[in-house]
Amino acid sequence: MPTNKVLLIDEDASFRDVVKAELVRTGYEVVLAEDGKEGVALAKSEHPNLILMDIVMPGLDGFEALAILKRDAETADIPVVMLTNYLTQDNTRKAKELGAVDFWVKAMHGPNELAEAVKKIFSESQSAA
Repeated sequence: MPTNKVLLIDEDASFRDVVKAELVRTGYEVVLAEDGKEGVALAKSEHPNLILMDIVMPGLDGFEALAILKRDAETADIPVVMLTNYLTQDNTRKAKELGAVDFWVKAMHGPNELAEAVKKIFSESQSAA
């Protein structure tokens, strides 16, 4: 079975470390980026099976990075879940319009819940294939 690789893009180093530890414990390979620009570059070079991306980041924010990823044939098919602590209808709508498969509020989900949600996304995508 191929490795399921997750790219986690978030400026908060402690959040990245905690989520990475839980995803690795659950059996995923995890690649980390601290901003949108680095995340877009890693999406192209690492070819992850899923991207978890914060919205609010310096430089290239999550919405801008998502738009770039979805316009590029190399990365357009990678499912992207947007992460934020700012739950608004505008953010949710914009994420969906730009092509995100889901939208999670970080403060409402612990690392184990995120790992379970990742597992569900992978099982759905593998059963659809």
